[in-house]
Amino acid sequence: KQYPAHTAICIRDGWEFCSPELAADSTFSFLLEQWKNKLPQDYIVKTAYVDHPFEEDPCHCHFSFTNLSSEGKLVLKYQWFLGGKTPTGFVPIPEELSEVYWPKSEDVGRCLKVECTPVLNDAEFPPVFAVSLPVCLGTGYPKVINLTVNGELVEGNVLKGVPQIAWCGGTPGKGVASWLRRTWNGNAVIDGAEGMEYQLTIDDIDSSLVFMYTPVTEEGVKGDPQCTMTDFVKAGTPSVSNVYVVGDIVEDNTIKGNGKYFGGKEGLSKFQWFREKENGGFLLVLSNSTQYTLIKEDVGWCLKFVYTPINLEGQEGEAAFAITEAVRKAPPKVFDLKITGEAREGSKVSVTATVTGGTVASSRVQWFKASSSEFVNDHELEALCTSKVSKTFRIPLGAVGCYIVAKFTPVGPDGEIGAPAYAILDDVVETLPPSLNFLTVTGEFSEDQMLTASYGYIGGYEGNSLYSWYLHETEDDEGSPLSEASGLLQYRIKKEDVGKFVSFKCIPIRNDGIVGEPGVFMGNDRVTPGNPTVLSLELNGEAIEGTTMVANRRYWGGEEGDTVFRWVLTSSDGTWNEIEGATSSSYSLKCDDIGFYVSVSCEPVRIDGVHGSLVTTEAIGPIIPG
Repeated sequence: KQYPAHTAICIRDGWEFCSPELAADSTFSFLLEQWKNKLPQDYIVKTAYVDHPFEEDPCHCHFSFTNLSSEGKLVLKYQWFLGGKTPTGFVPIPEELSEVYWPKSEDVGRCLKVECTPVLNDAEFPPVFAVSLPVCLGTGYPKVINLTVNGELVEGNVLKGVPQIAWCGGTPGKGVASWLRRTWNGNAVIDGAEGMEYQLTIDDIDSSLVFMYTPVTEEGVKGDPQCTMTDFVKAGTPSVSNVYVVGDIVEDNTIKGNGKYFGGKEGLSKFQWFREKENGGFLLVLSNSTQYTLIKEDVGWCLKFVYTPINLEGQEGEAAFAITEAVRKAPPKVFDLKITGEAREGSKVSVTATVTGGTVASSRVQWFKASSSEFVNDHELEALCTSKVSKTFRIPLGAVGCYIVAKFTPVGPDGEIGAPAYAILDDVVETLPPSLNFLTVTGEFSEDQMLTASYGYIGGYEGNSLYSWYLHETEDDEGSPLSEASGLLQYRIKKEDVGKFVSFKCIPIRNDGIVGEPGVFMGNDRVTPGNPTVLSLELNGEAIEGTTMVANRRYWGGEEGDTVFRWVLTSSDGTWNEIEGATSSSYSLKCDDIGFYVSVSCEPVRIDGVHGSLVTTEAIGPIIPG
């Protein structure tokens, strides 16, 4: 009471005071000695002090005693007090009875006091107290005081990270949590595991987990991340749940048994199918398969699918089963009918379906067009073809702007017909832009040959598409248009075209005037000349000695070269002799020729040396004297 502003701390056997003045105060020393003399011999204070307190940071007090009786049981009771800016006016803080106190924001600048009451062998002694410095403002940097993970480390269980945070003056916010899987070759972040809770999966078996937490205040200040590691995760006991059978319980259909396995990695689990017996119970019909095809003997009876879970180590769990409804025999029926393909003019579409009580191959399909995607019956549809077994169809031009509908009629092996089903393309059929789906030129690229162009047009109704022919010196030049063949699909090659390339160009135009991309067909080879040919050969002149006979011929087949002439004299008995040295197109009759008949043969030769077929005139004569 005489010294309220000072704190005395007992350290070992001596005493230290907050100020030298107090230590030198003889009155205080006398009072202190009196107090010490009142303590029992087994009640000697060794340490009594409080950590420097900070806002929202755990503050620990430290009290210890020495020279206690070896048989004594010491219990310490605590009570925290809040004072003013100086260590005066302390009032008890309700329910703060532990060794640690977390100073609050309103405690900043005020001193703390903690009383420690020792209880030895159920005997309570006078309390010892310690006083702190004023509580300081928190640093604003949160820190993790303690970090634990709660939950059983068995596959399927949920673990929960429990951090204890000192916010140190910051506004409590949402921290950043993550879970890592620790294996023999390092840590791996678990995708999506970013919450305070995490459910153990099969991938976690035989691994330990690391829970990492970074405290973050509302102001965005991050503290240092802390982590804690678990023991190894164990696999769960093999079990199976949600056992069920999928598929229509109809003769000839294949059904499948499913179940959700749990308990580590699955090994060779057992799958069994049983058929209900007439006198009760079930008969095993198939093992080691999750699928079963229903047969004639199953009609009218229920089936049971049994799933026995077994893990990779061979440990067997409790079996679970599912029982189907009675197998029924049904007429052919179609399921999952769909049209695949694009809703575009000229596109090929097809139907896919599942048929029970029949086969897809024997079923029939008819294609229609509809003005609306919602129709009630066939009367609202316009047929595009007759019913066929083919499941593919090419969309015609007439279906543009309409919906394509497929009518699928299932047919059984015995010809039994089931109820038809309909499928419709989601979009209306679009017209393509005017284009060519093929372009070709037929004919021989040779002198005097006729070339014919043909093409395939798609993209609505064709208008006045443009055609033109070109001559090219090389394959890469633009070419010169052949005006005489403009707008024609045919062109006859002329002599002037020899040695050049010929191309055909078509510009597709729709009937509404829309122009598409032009198509060009270029001949692979240069135009070749025709085979050298003598179209006509005449021998002009009178068969009189001294007359010059002239062979007039009409040549065809590229540029003419050195055509070969041979003059022949034929006697009245049919023997003939070639006149030596007479190799030109003319010959003057001589005296020695009198009485003979004269004729000439012509072998056409092209400028490149190619020879044609020999042509011979009729003999004229006999030659008479001049």
